[in-house]
Amino acid sequence: MPSPAPTRLSARGALALLALSLTAGVTSGCGAAPADDHPGTLACGIAPIVFDANGDVVQGETRDACARVERRAVALPDDFLCKACPYDPIRLIVHAPGVDIDVSAEPSDDGALTYEPSHHNWADTIEATIEGATTRVRILYDIDGGWDLELTAPGAIFTLPVVGAR
Repeated sequence: MPSPAPTRLSARGALALLALSLTAGVTSGCGAAPADDHPGTLACGIAPIVFDANGDVVQGETRDACARVERRAVALPDDFLCKACPYDPIRLIVHAPGVDIDVSAEPSDDGALTYEPSHHNWADTIEATIEGATTRVRILYDIDGGWDLELTAPGAIFTLPVVGAR
């Protein structure tokens, strides 16, 4: 009996398999569906594997909390040093003890969403105000420690390491 012909995999198919295998360990906990060992964790979505400081998605998470900032650059510079590059807020998702929000910039949404850029975009702030309560997420860069999200909500303050930035 002849042996079966070897299976050929295109470069695109190989990259897709690689991406799936790499995300398998990244998508547990806050980054995806609740993990079996932590059933109370809610999803913020699948985080980017590699963090891009000028990217559309910035996500931070710990075992107990996650925050996801979705934004769109209004204009990016020609060089890598942003000088307070403006972004439009698209969506803010936060799941933490006592905080559970998912607000988009759509006019029909119940909350107000704002984005304030900072010098070099090293301390940008996105805020969601729902029924008078404000949840604030700051995208912070520390030259010694890297990127974090600082989550401030009524009764809660968390520092969440940015996924893919370390």
